This record gives sequence, C-alpha cells and structure tokens, in this order.
Amino acid sequence: MHRTFMPQEPVSADYGDDMESFLNPELALISIPRGGIQFDGPFEETLKPLLDSLHVEQQPNTRAVVPCFKSQIPAIRAHITKNIVVIAASPLRAQRQSSLRTVSIMDNSEFPYHLKLATTHVISSTLRTIYPWTASTSREVSELLKEIAPPELLIIGEIASARSSEKNPDDARHLAVIVREDIEPAARRNGRSVIVTSTLFEMSHRADQSNVERIFHLDDATKRQNWFKE
Repeated sequence: MHRTFMPQEPVSADYGDDMESFLNPELALISIPRGGIQFDGPFEETLKPLLDSLHVEQQPNTRAVVPCFKSQIPAIRAHITKNIVVIAASPLRAQRQSSLRTVSIMDNSEFPYHLKLATTHVISSTLRTIYPWTASTSREVSELLKEIAPPELLIIGEIASARSSEKNPDDARHLAVIVREDIEPAARRNGRSVIVTSTLFEMSHRADQSNVERIFHLDDATKRQNWFKE
C-alpha cells in the first residue's frame, strides 16, 4: 500500500534489505526525565504489565519509561534531549501493522494493546511523526466516537498517550506514543473478521483487476459477493 518508507536525518535505515527486520522492528525502552514527558490517560498503569514481564527495574520518581522504535533514538536525542537512558531489558520485538508506525508486541499475549509510535520516516506522502496535539486529544476523540457511533460499529479506542513536553512542536513530534485497543478479540466475539479496506482496491500496474480479485479468482459479481459473505 505504501510507496515510500524513507528515513530522514538523523535516522538511518537499520534494517537494510532484511524484510523480516523491517516488518518486525526492534523497540527500545527509554528512561527520560519526567519533566520532559506528558501523559494523557492511564499510560504508565497500562504499560506496567509489559514492563514487569520484561523485568524492567523500578525507575526513580524523577524519570519515566517510554517505548519507541530503536531506530528513533537518534531523532529523540537530536530534537528532544540527550538525557535519555536506553534500558537494558529483554529484546522487545514488534510486528508492524499496515500503517507501519503502529505495532503489535510479539511474544507477549499478556499485553492486549497496540502502540502507535512516532517515526522520523516519510511514509507515502509525509513525515510520520506524531504532533503533541494529536497524542493529547486521541483519548477524548475515541471516547466521543464511542458515544455517538451505532452499536454495530466497533471503534478502535486510543486509551492513553505519552508526548514530549518540548515547546517547539516540530521538535516534540519526534517522541510520542499512543496506546490503542486491539479490536480483533471484540470482532471475533461478534462473529466478524477485520480487514484493511484499502487492500481491496490495490492492484499491480500490470493488471486491470485488483490483487484480491486476481488471487482469489473473483472474476464475477456473484463470486465477489459470496467471498464477502464468507
């Protein structure tokens, strides 16, 4: 779906030609002065089970622990603060979702959330960092949508966030985390499947039909209708 994934200075492409490393990036846990980070919602409480499972030691009250892409550390040091400590813990691997900056934690079924992380990469058309106001309003917007949405529409709620308190938003955007609900368990309970709708019209430049139609041999309307029902 995405035509570009281009690191911007000072971030470099640490995955090279290794597609597995690209799709399953390594995350880092960084300790940052508490005055340099702002939380919205129960961020630290939500993250605690994950940190406990990784045997992360309790930090001083003056510091907070925030996850980020390991490749993002040079950007955080350049734009936010050099006063960060990378916590030595068990390797933390993630699996990219289709947006590429939202990830699922691998090998940790006890953490039922996804993480949307700032990344200093141009993905498709723009730099995919996260501005502070996006992080700070995500929880309120989720709550509003759940109030007004019809019951059959499942909303992927964003329940908490962390963002840099750096005054310049163009610097602060390089460090932000949004904790997002995993919608698949709720979908399964309702007998539904989750799909990325934009994949339905993806097609090769050499083909005159979508990849879905070609792969599943959906060459007439009846086959396409039955495929959706299944």
